[in-house]
Amino acid sequence: MAVRYEFHTTGYDLDAAVHGAVWKAQTFTPSVAHRITSVKLLIRRALLPGTITVGIRETDGEGHPTGDDLCSGTTDGDTLTDSWPGEWREITLGTGYNLYPDTKYAIVVRAPTGDASNRVRWQCDLGGTYNGGNYEGSYNAGTSWTSTAEDDLLFEEWGEEIVPPPPSPAVRYEFHTTGYDLDASVYGVAWKAQTFTPSVAHRITSVKLLIRRALLPGTITVGIRETDGAGHPTGDDLCSGTTDGDTLTEDWPGEWREITLGAGYNLDADTKYAIVVRAPTGDASNKVVWQCDLNGTYDGGNYEYSSNSGTSWTSTAEDDLLFEEWGEEIAPPAAVMPWNLAPRMAMMIG
Repeated sequence: MAVRYEFHTTGYDLDAAVHGAVWKAQTFTPSVAHRITSVKLLIRRALLPGTITVGIRETDGEGHPTGDDLCSGTTDGDTLTDSWPGEWREITLGTGYNLYPDTKYAIVVRAPTGDASNRVRWQCDLGGTYNGGNYEGSYNAGTSWTSTAEDDLLFEEWGEEIVPPPPSPAVRYEFHTTGYDLDASVYGVAWKAQTFTPSVAHRITSVKLLIRRALLPGTITVGIRETDGAGHPTGDDLCSGTTDGDTLTEDWPGEWREITLGAGYNLDADTKYAIVVRAPTGDASNKVVWQCDLNGTYDGGNYEYSSNSGTSWTSTAEDDLLFEEWGEEIAPPAAVMPWNLAPRMAMMIG
């Protein structure tokens, strides 16, 4: 369902004429991103102005319309009312266009076959209160524009929420999944970690660990951390998640438990990180058991352990804990258009 986004609908002080090379525009600034699909303008006709074209354009550094239409539509000006103050005519803008928030755009209106007698009359509010834009006029078919920062043409811009694309299917990136030689116990101050090195940049979203429980270890916290020059975990969690250790199997060699890591974190390629696991309320009897491969073959990292809640770490460079790290491709950032401010200039309204 269409939603009204930006608008200015009050004040009937003046007619802004549109015909031939005389174009008019109202700039506006979306407060939220959305797809514009139509505009409604308070307009009327004088005699027979012909086809009216309405386009959405970007604005330049001075707040004037610039470039070609991002989307556009037409309406038959000859069917407009000729009674004051006009009618709210809706113009559909083809398939529409995705607008960025906090970015100024322009609604550009022209009636190419009209003339000084056969024209469109767009209602204008002198001293308008719309803060996101202003009235713009051109007398050379849009080649140059002049602003009246204090005035607004009456408009509504309609559209729809931009539906985000479905999340990328999760991909397994780094992993070591073979070798069940040793149990690595996690409880209280006894923390364990496996370091890893992504071969490609990606956003990590979860890990899967081959773990089981002894009695009731309580909540397990898993975090992703950076590593220091010696390859040990360092700093705070970049992202983290928890799982209920009391629901793990007790059977050897354990289960592949997935732990989702909140919103995830963007990892750089060829940079070593650490999967840090702890069970703060556990003890030597109530613990998590993480399966370890002695003389593991994973080249991107190794087994790390701490006996003081991560204050210091010791490496066993030849061993690997069994893990999979999952994530998604990092989408390229969307281009951000600059904010434009329109200068306050006097203009004779034609």
